[in-house]
Amino acid sequence: MIIHPANLPLQRDFDTAAFRARTQAWLSAFPATIRPERGDAMWIYPGGAKHSSHARLAWGWKLYLCLSAASYWPGLVRLICRLKGNLHWKFYLGSTGYRRPDKIIFYARDLRHLGSLIQRLRPLIRGYGYHALRFAAVPSELGLERRPLGGLFVGCDPRFLKTSWRTYRGFCEMWAAKNRERLESSGGETAWFRRMNLSTEHEGPATLHPATLDRTFIVRNWRTILSEEPLAARAHQ
Repeated sequence: MIIHPANLPLQRDFDTAAFRARTQAWLSAFPATIRPERGDAMWIYPGGAKHSSHARLAWGWKLYLCLSAASYWPGLVRLICRLKGNLHWKFYLGSTGYRRPDKIIFYARDLRHLGSLIQRLRPLIRGYGYHALRFAAVPSELGLERRPLGGLFVGCDPRFLKTSWRTYRGFCEMWAAKNRERLESSGGETAWFRRMNLSTEHEGPATLHPATLDRTFIVRNWRTILSEEPLAARAHQ
């Protein structure tokens, strides 16, 4: 069975009786208008807007916050209470489904705003536990922090492809692993990754300035991936 890249790594600590009990207790504190019924799930946008004013940009920086099962609810509630103002972010709310690792996501207007988001969040999440995330970069790997501090991961949505960063990165890696000979015959795997804005040193973007990339090359190769990876095609629908 092939698991969708966005679900990696599965967080089994979120599928225990203890976490389910905490979840039901915390859900009772949410307003009835947004409280999910059993089996339902939704994304909540505390700022009130599902789409930000900068959604028209070709590439969109985003920040994933990965709190551990023990820290998820107290950390999330603290964010809801403390984060005010014009901030575009969302969190997952449901009776189940918390094994997916990316449940709290912030969207940045640009690279400078991304850096300020990281600085704003660090004091709010200090002392909490974190978990890992695949197909995204640690801020320090992009020079956005001096050293790895845990909890935060960076992605950059290729919005012109109408897909998310982790879906894009995950399926590109999957396809490239199966087609190394094809890539070597057309300039090499490293060059292909760079042109697709995929770092070969970490799981984030290759460049901090993706607007300079050849979008035509990326679109053409992404269409090839969709045609040859059935799961990628279904995820894109």
